[in-house]
Amino acid sequence: MINSLKLKVFLVLLATIAAVVMTAFVVFQWSFQRGFIDYLHSQEQSRIQQVTQEACLLYKQSNSWTPVVDNAALWRRVRYAGNVDADIIVKALDDYESRTNEPLPDWSNASLNDGDTPFEARLSLYDPQKNWLTGSSNNERPSDFYPISCEHKLTGFIGVVMKPEMLHMRDQAFTEEQTQSFVILALVTVFIATLVAWPVAQRLTRPLKALSNASHKLANGEYSIRLNNRSKDEIGRLAKDFNRMAQTLQENEEGRRRWMAGIAHELRTPLAILQGEIEAIQDGIRPLNQQSLASLHHETQQLKRLVDDLYELALSDRGVVSYRMEDIDLVECLEQSVESSRHSFEEKNLDLSLDVGTITHIPLKADYRRLSQLFTNLLSNSTRYTDAPGQCRVSVAVADDWAEINVMDSSPGVEPENLPRMFERFFRGEGSRNRAYGGAGLGLSICHNIVEAHGGTIESRPSPLGGVWIHVKLPLDT
Repeated sequence: MINSLKLKVFLVLLATIAAVVMTAFVVFQWSFQRGFIDYLHSQEQSRIQQVTQEACLLYKQSNSWTPVVDNAALWRRVRYAGNVDADIIVKALDDYESRTNEPLPDWSNASLNDGDTPFEARLSLYDPQKNWLTGSSNNERPSDFYPISCEHKLTGFIGVVMKPEMLHMRDQAFTEEQTQSFVILALVTVFIATLVAWPVAQRLTRPLKALSNASHKLANGEYSIRLNNRSKDEIGRLAKDFNRMAQTLQENEEGRRRWMAGIAHELRTPLAILQGEIEAIQDGIRPLNQQSLASLHHETQQLKRLVDDLYELALSDRGVVSYRMEDIDLVECLEQSVESSRHSFEEKNLDLSLDVGTITHIPLKADYRRLSQLFTNLLSNSTRYTDAPGQCRVSVAVADDWAEINVMDSSPGVEPENLPRMFERFFRGEGSRNRAYGGAGLGLSICHNIVEAHGGTIESRPSPLGGVWIHVKLPLDT
């Protein structure tokens, strides 16, 4: 596919260059032909002006065109007027005529279709009524008549046959040479473009080839693949987006593996305990009494809570958990959650306090039941991971249209590098996978989803009391 793309890019580049060269050639031909003919025409206009001036001088000598008509030498002076070598040419022709007593070749009937017909052969003299007097007597009608005015009096006309195609042979040779030169230049340009277009096409398609190969590896599960393209163009931005996508997929895959490993571990522990106790009862090692049944029931309850947490977290991740948003009082919700958890703290010999300051009411648009679950999970997390005797301080404040809830407990704390991971599934701050502290490490993950569903933020910090500080921000109902 990449080779086909490279060939297509090469052909497009080559076709573009060829089209540009052909267009330039056509424009050059048209512009040069028109410009060159205009140049020749302007040259003839200058010559004609001098011809009319010379004719006027001869007319004033006798106040008649008769001498000019009867004397070929005088008409010759008129025709060659304006020629840079007029004096030399006229003198040489006069000398030749006087020396040989033979008339010069008659141009009056020269064919005007001849490409080498000189300017002098295309001139003729006419009276004021445009009757032909002398000069070219060819049947070709002059294309232009130029008046001869002597002392503001019209005395006659100079007729000139002018055709764009009537270029001098030397002029035609010059235009042909220019055309041939441009054709050669165009061919050389296309040839060089052919040599350059292929490596250019290869350079343009190289990052696409790398992207294609990386995409195949990514599709085969190699999520560690990255593109090394630091350009600032669209290809560079595409490479950055690809790297971000690969990074996201890699993180998701690692999270999925941790998720599966965590689920397997958390389910294995209560099941292993249940299996062991049941087998002990079956083998008669342990009697079937109220104590053994209570132990089995406890492990069953642990397993049920784990499955319920997993189910709720899965629903929350999929966005199918229903939230009934209504006007509530955050202070009331928080006070109720603290009072409901106070007994659990007292059993663990932990002190629980709530500081609302002078605030009596904080309006929120939220789901009361889900916020109660949020606060209960946070407090339950403190009871599990705070050493006795210890304490937990809960406070609430309002700042810039945000309600800020702080839950701080005493030691033990969490390593600073592990604080951002506290909201990951199955993460425990003590760094082990045993169940000595209770819970499956899903409570804070559920809290994170609840806060995000309310448009807020949640983060963990080191607590001034020596443990963990959970900081929650929820938008006020303004």
